[in-house]
Amino acid sequence: MTSGRKSDSLPIKNRICAVAHRVLKTQASAYGMKPRKPASSSPGREQPTHRKNIRAHANDKGESCGSGAAHGDVLMQTTTRRRLPGFTLTELLVVIAIIAVLAAIAFPVTLSVREKAKAAACALNLRQIGIGLIGYISENNGRFPNGSLDVSWLKDADNNSLGLCWYDAAAQNMGRGTYSNKSNDPAADPLPDIFSCPSGHRKAYHPAWPYTGDYAANMFLGNPSNPNNPLTLSAVKRPESTPYVQDTVKQNQFGQGIYGTGFSRTANAAFATRHNGRGNILWVDGHVSSLTYGEYMKFAKDPKRGGVNNFIRGNW
Repeated sequence: MTSGRKSDSLPIKNRICAVAHRVLKTQASAYGMKPRKPASSSPGREQPTHRKNIRAHANDKGESCGSGAAHGDVLMQTTTRRRLPGFTLTELLVVIAIIAVLAAIAFPVTLSVREKAKAAACALNLRQIGIGLIGYISENNGRFPNGSLDVSWLKDADNNSLGLCWYDAAAQNMGRGTYSNKSNDPAADPLPDIFSCPSGHRKAYHPAWPYTGDYAANMFLGNPSNPNNPLTLSAVKRPESTPYVQDTVKQNQFGQGIYGTGFSRTANAAFATRHNGRGNILWVDGHVSSLTYGEYMKFAKDPKRGGVNNFIRGNW
C-alpha cells in the first residue's frame, strides 16, 4: 500500500518540481544570472556524470523539489551576477567637491562679465543722449540747452520761457512728444529708458520734480547767469576734454564743487563709479570714456587746465 501511494504521487511531485525549476530559471535570468558553460572534456578523460545521476536518482525516488530535481538543476547552473553601474560614496564626494570649486571660480567671473555688459550699455546710453543733444544744438544755431534749469516749465518775469533743460532737449530728438509743463504733468510723455543707467536706479524718475536720475549734466554749458559760461558749442575751446553728461549718484546737474577735495563721494551730484570702480563720461565732442574716481579728479585738477573753473567750462 505504501509503495502504491508513493507511486501515485510521483507524477505530481515531478510536475511541481518542473514548475519550480521554470520559476527559478526565470528569476535567475531576470537578475542577470547565466549558467557557466560546462568544462570541455580532456582527451582520454571521461566527463563526470555524477550530477546527471543525482538528477535521475531524484526523479526516480520522487524526492521533494527542495532537495530534488529543481534544486539540483539550479545548483548545476553556477552563475555570476553582473555589477550594476554606479558611483561609490567617495566618487560622489569628489565630484561634488570639483563642482563646488568650479562654481566658486565661475561665479565672480560671471558677475564681472555681467557688470561689463552693463557698463557698455550705460556708455551706449550716453552716446545716444549725446546724439540727442547735438541734434538740439544744431537746430538752435549752435546754442546749448539752458544749463541753469532743473525743469523746462520755468519762465522769466515777462512770462517768457527760459528754454529747455538738458534732458528735455535731448529727448526731443528721440521720439518724445511732450515734455512736462508743470510738476507731475500727466500729459507729459515719459523720458526714454536711456536716461536710466543699468547699474543705477533703473528708472528715469519722470515726471517727478525735478528729474533726479542716474545722469547729470554740466550746469555751466548754456547757462546765461555768468558771462564766462559758454552758451554755444563753438565757445568751448576744448570740447574733447570738457565733460557734458556723466554718471552721477542721483542728480540732474553737476558743477565745479564735485571736484573739491572735501566733496563727499556719496553726495547726490558726485561722480558715480558704479561700473567696477569706474564711471562713464560723455564729453562735449560726443565721445564717451570710462574713468576711475581718482583718474577723473586728477584729470580735472591738472594745472595745465587752469583749475576746475576753467576745466568745467572748457576754457583753457
